[in-house]
This record gives sequence, structure tokens and C-alpha cells, in this order.
Amino acid sequence: MKRTSLIMLMLLVVLSGIVSLPNGKASACSCVGGDAKERLERASAVFVGQVVDRGGRESFEHGDLREYTFRVEQAWKGVSGSPMTVYSYDNGEAACGYTFKEGETYLVFSYSNEEGDQLQTNLCSGNVPISEAGADLELLGAGIAIDHDTSAPIYGDSKSSSSSLTLMGGAALILVILALIVWRRRSTHRR
Repeated sequence: MKRTSLIMLMLLVVLSGIVSLPNGKASACSCVGGDAKERLERASAVFVGQVVDRGGRESFEHGDLREYTFRVEQAWKGVSGSPMTVYSYDNGEAACGYTFKEGETYLVFSYSNEEGDQLQTNLCSGNVPISEAGADLELLGAGIAIDHDTSAPIYGDSKSSSSSLTLMGGAALILVILALIVWRRRSTHRR
């Protein structure tokens, strides 16, 4: 009888623990709050844009960065043309990244990386689909309409990322050729 009571008590504790767990999304990010005006002050670039390309990934120490290209419609800060390229960690919320969907329009808050050569964004930046951005847009006020025939700032130039991949591929090819030459010389000297 004692054993049955103990099992029932343990089962009750486990079930009550499961029922009391929150059912919201868990996130490893700890975000600084603030309204759209405060996020604007902290950001390097703020704009409304449609995702026209969900580009490739680059691997870094903290994860993979995904390249997103936006057709900018309206800007508040840090944008002089369209398109704009912004990077975000590709593992979504697990890496505090923000995943944009191609074809969708967003209010984007981004910051310069440490080197100052590309714009990045994350889960804490304050990005929202345009359908959910009403209150933020009201706080930000009128932005500047962007002419789509102008070129964007140098941030995140997609040509530089593809040229660096080309350089890495060329270096790898040279290493393979050198390894084959060394191997061939060693195998002919052994005979």
C-alpha cells in the first residue's frame, strides 16, 4: 500500500509540473526593452523593406550568418538607397537570430558589426512584420521614401561576401594541388 501511494504521489508531482509549465516560446536571449524611438536611437539603420533575396550563409564563431537583401521603401536612419543587405544568425531564436521570409515586408532595426562593414540584426533589435508595425510606425513618424534606382551604402555589399568565398575556394584548390605534388614526389622517391 505504501509503495502504491508513493508511486501515485510521484505521478501527481510530475503531472502537476508538466501542467504548470509555460506554453510560450522559450528564448535564450535577454533583450533590452524600449519603444521604437529608443530602438531607433540605438540602431545604425532603420527602414521598411521587402525581402527580395534570402541569400547564403557565412560561418562564424557564434554561428551562421544568413544574408538578407531588402528592397527598401521607407527609411528613418542609415539608408541612402535600395537594395540593402542585412545579416542575421541563421539558427533563429536559438542563436538570437531573426528569420525573415522572402517576399514579406518588415520594419527592420539593424546595427553595424564590430568591423563596421556590414549591418546585422537579431531577435532583440525590434524587427516586426509590417502587419504588426502600426504602433512602431506611429512612434517613428514619417520616414523618407527611398528611390529604388540609387545604390545602397557599402554595408553588407553582397559582392564582397561572394568574392571572399571565391578567394577561399581558390586557396583550397591551391592547397589540394600542392598536396598532390608533394605526394607524387614522395611516391616516386620511394621506388
